[in-house]
Amino acid sequence: MKKGASGYFTVEAVFVVTICIWVIVGLCFGGLYIHDRAVLSSVTNEMAAEWIADDDGPKKKDWVTAAAAQLDRSLLFLRVKNVEAQKLLTVWNIRVRFELPTALPAYLKKIWTEKVYETAREDVNPALYKWDVDLIEE
Repeated sequence: MKKGASGYFTVEAVFVVTICIWVIVGLCFGGLYIHDRAVLSSVTNEMAAEWIADDDGPKKKDWVTAAAAQLDRSLLFLRVKNVEAQKLLTVWNIRVRFELPTALPAYLKKIWTEKVYETAREDVNPALYKWDVDLIEE
């Protein structure tokens, strides 16, 4: 060992490396979250469009089960808790409840991890909802 050498560089490197690791983990976590939110939106809207377009499509219960299974296969990080679908006059409301897998205490986990994604799809079929010109002219 050299005379007069000190270990300041080693101590500083420990702090720098620790901070760098946390930054990298945070970037990975954020990237996975953004990816899964985009997939959640895409898969939900795609399946809803197929369901609305197919007149003889599956019943609501079958569609909800298929949507939850497709989301479970497609998502990398998020976990789907349940999928709900509701048809109003010409609008389909779809709600997906999901959670983030984290190791937070129980009282913080409910606040920070349980999220809801909602979307609405319009069922506009001009052939069915068009104005009847003959009736208007009479």
